[in-house]
Amino acid sequence: MNETIQTERLLLRPFEEGDYPLLLKIARDPDTVKYLYYWGLPGVTPEKDASRFLHHALAERQKQPVTLFEYCVLLKETGQPIGEVSAEKYENGDAGIGWILLPEFRGRGYAVEAGRAMMDFSFTHWQETQRAVAYCDTRNGPSRRVMERLGMGLADIEKGARPDKGDGFRGDEATYVLSRVDWVRRKKSGGA
Repeated sequence: MNETIQTERLLLRPFEEGDYPLLLKIARDPDTVKYLYYWGLPGVTPEKDASRFLHHALAERQKQPVTLFEYCVLLKETGQPIGEVSAEKYENGDAGIGWILLPEFRGRGYAVEAGRAMMDFSFTHWQETQRAVAYCDTRNGPSRRVMERLGMGLADIEKGARPDKGDGFRGDEATYVLSRVDWVRRKKSGGA
């Protein structure tokens, strides 16, 4: 299997040890980690968050079969790392997709482009996958808009499902879904 995925403007490749600075930059941005499920938890330093993520991503690649693919997102033109994107096969047969971009690269369509690549990967790599699923904190409007631009529809809002980040608040979690049938329909019509 080809380890690298290319889109119009992006290169998605498996994480490497040298990607720690990108992950540390993500972990040090409070406006980013406030919406991320496993990042920025009380008592965990940005250094530990970045290290934990990198080691987990590298370890998952060694499992057989691989059920979690974490990719470093780079600008194709310059090779500059700008974030991460993932696809994970769940036990129930769904495929979860997710993305994190550095703040200075948001609002340019990169998250949609990378998310679309992960959705396509999920439906083609795991033939039994019937739904692509993405989750976010309901307060994260930009991420919700990415899901909608990917053709996903709001399936559920679970009250208090997000972790307490030390402020005593547990946010609500939105679940967005796109079925294989709708994905095929969109592909045939030239959509996402």
